[in-house]
Amino acid sequence: MIRVGFILEFADNGWLGGASYYRNLFFAVRDLPGRRIEPVLVTSGRSFAALKSQFPDLPIVRLPLLDAPSLVAKARRVMRVLSGRDVLMERALRSENIEILSHSGYFGQRSPLTSIVWIPDFQELTFPEFFSPRDLASRHRNAVRCSRHASTVLLSSESALADLKRIGVGDVETAVLPFVATVPSAQESLPREQLKTKYGLADKFFHLPNQFWIHKNHIVVLRALAVLREQGQALQVVATGNAVDPRQPDHFSSLMETARQLGVDEQFKPLGVVPYQDLMSLMRHAIAVINPSKFEGWSTTVEEAKSMGKAIVLTDIAVHREQAPDRAAYFPPDDAGLLADKMSDAWDRWDPAVDAQSVDRAAANLAARREAFARRYEEIVLATLTRHGADIRLASATPHQSPKG
Repeated sequence: MIRVGFILEFADNGWLGGASYYRNLFFAVRDLPGRRIEPVLVTSGRSFAALKSQFPDLPIVRLPLLDAPSLVAKARRVMRVLSGRDVLMERALRSENIEILSHSGYFGQRSPLTSIVWIPDFQELTFPEFFSPRDLASRHRNAVRCSRHASTVLLSSESALADLKRIGVGDVETAVLPFVATVPSAQESLPREQLKTKYGLADKFFHLPNQFWIHKNHIVVLRALAVLREQGQALQVVATGNAVDPRQPDHFSSLMETARQLGVDEQFKPLGVVPYQDLMSLMRHAIAVINPSKFEGWSTTVEEAKSMGKAIVLTDIAVHREQAPDRAAYFPPDDAGLLADKMSDAWDRWDPAVDAQSVDRAAANLAARREAFARRYEEIVLATLTRHGADIRLASATPHQSPKG
């Protein structure tokens, strides 16, 4: 079994889409029939317990190199500057029989270890105003260095690949891996009445499961609710996700003030970060999912709706068209009037029997979709190793016995 290292510092209340991405990838690979690769999580002492809780079935390695205040971590930084290589990390990964690093950084062309670097998106190219000059420079520098030093640059969409080419990084090995969301079965969902009591929900509601970050564009939903209220329709939107945008700390409070000014604060119900089972149950019981985002790398919200067979009202942006959910209604990102029309139509047409049939079809197709996703990732790992001279012919059906974390 080829051991693939992932260096993770886990914070499940930060970038929730990132945490979901890794869950989807690891669980799909774990269930892949006849798989030849094994994800190995590499982390610091402070993140070990959180990772072990989230991924109890995966091997986890604790490295003192990742404990920032330690002497060995300082020595690592000095050696990187002097040698231009991360020699100590290379040796540590080799000692754990890790042959390739994935999603977590690069070592340079002279390193004996190969690396697959994942760049989720290039939002700064479309919306530079959402970033500070320092962040813009950092993101550009990271993309250039990844393209220069990583064995393979991994993108989640053809749209992201097109953006990478816009940067002008020259000849670089790339691979596109759209992920598939793993979702709990309908039988694992909490009852609708339990959710109604816990969160004070209406009998019917939309679910908007996006972080409250500025590019997620919640404002257009508030304006659509105002249009609907003027038309005599008081529809409820339940919003889940982290309320803190690191780039715009006042964004959430500004949204809530706008909701009050528009008179829709009773229709728009932000719940913040909720337990994962609650999140998935809210999505299942919603009449439709809404994704009003102005930009995505590959939307977790859209993928979860696809895996559940849910109807979704979403912005007409290139990556959403690429994701192509079956039950989609599109609207331009700034068109609150058309969004109001799409929401009203979904509200009036909602039929629990039709919804249940779609959920069943999606459940029947999910296993094959997950297997294709995991198989594609495995192919990318093996191709990267082969291209860089690794002898993978010895990868046998006998798995490597992982050291205990």
